[in-house]
Amino acid sequence: MRVLIDTPVFWPSVGGIEAVTENLARGLIDLGHEVTVVTKTESTLLADFPYPVIRRPSFSQQLDLVKEHDIVFSNGTSALFFPWAFLLRKPFVWTHATYRFLLQSGLPPLKRLSESLKLFLRKKIAALVDRNIAISMHMAKAQPLPRQIVIPNPVDTETFERARLSGDPLNSCRFSFAYLGRLVTDKGVDSLLRAFADLIAENRDPKISLALIGDGPEKENLINLARNLQIEKQLYFLGKKTGAELIEALKDCAIFVVPSLWEEPFGLVAIELMAAGRPLIVSERGGLLESAGTACLSFPNGDAGALVEQMKKMLADSTLRTRFIQDGYCRAAEFSLPRVAALYESLFLECIAARKSGAKP
Repeated sequence: MRVLIDTPVFWPSVGGIEAVTENLARGLIDLGHEVTVVTKTESTLLADFPYPVIRRPSFSQQLDLVKEHDIVFSNGTSALFFPWAFLLRKPFVWTHATYRFLLQSGLPPLKRLSESLKLFLRKKIAALVDRNIAISMHMAKAQPLPRQIVIPNPVDTETFERARLSGDPLNSCRFSFAYLGRLVTDKGVDSLLRAFADLIAENRDPKISLALIGDGPEKENLINLARNLQIEKQLYFLGKKTGAELIEALKDCAIFVVPSLWEEPFGLVAIELMAAGRPLIVSERGGLLESAGTACLSFPNGDAGALVEQMKKMLADSTLRTRFIQDGYCRAAEFSLPRVAALYESLFLECIAARKSGAKP
């Protein structure tokens, strides 16, 4: 099977869509299939991928690529290749990883008109593709679409397993609590800082600490907030980490908090951290709690008061931490790269066979 994967962003850009595309491409190749990745992300850097990466192809290249492949898969927001697939009667599968079918409120009139037209076109295309894929039950309910099934994102759990520790991580890690992700407003890191301030004000233990792994436009605001909350001596900004550096940073962190303010469509970071053997506290609305299952404590999004209570509970109960670690191993395995790649393989082969038999998508 020859699979054409269209992704709006890709390496050297770093993020969730990029990681999912790379993981799926690698998983399909491991199953014996051919993969080509197409992206709008430009780069002159060389990378050793086991598949070709085509950047910003021309119209004629787009047509040739669709001709050369058995199926077109769009990972994200783009339907760039749908017209070619439609004309050439090639199966087209579209994964929806964010809220592109919901019109935002409060937009200026012209922007609202523009977004309404885009939404109209997306819905028309979604009604014609062979399959729509929601990455979680939360997304399927939030954006019900024709011929939609749920397949989670593939996660490179094997890499994160290298961060596992023997015994209770709280006994050996430098940092009691940690956050992993971008420092942006919708991730709720300010709520985490406020909860942490309440925790150490009550506990008064100078050994309790919080590490933030990541970078972003909110960093300076968070530094100022930490100063105002008087928690600078127990808060550590570790910066952005990737690859081996990230695994080493995780080994220093005991309990992770994923405090997203918005309703995450999926819990990629939560799954990576469960694979690493870390107990979790996550915000409850959206895909985070669905992804973590029973391997975590949860709190209402943005509620710092509720979060601090869960932090205290996690800090005090070693049995709870151990249970979450063990449950997390099992839960993360459900999203492993081989398992999810096999789900995509089965779906793609089904769509190809249906097209060849003349059945309607």
